[in-house]
Amino acid sequence: MGNCNCTSQRNRFDVILELTLYYLDTLPEDDVTLDEIEETFITMSRLVNNI
Repeated sequence: MGNCNCTSQRNRFDVILELTLYYLDTLPEDDVTLDEIEETFITMSRLVNNI
């Protein structure tokens, strides 16, 4: 079996999700769209993956 570091990947996903939710929480509720959520998640993913 390959050596999959699932814990590390899960922790990274948790960080991305937490950052996304934190940022979206700063926006007015009426301004949050699915596109905004997707764009924010992608941006946070890129930021975390570059660390």
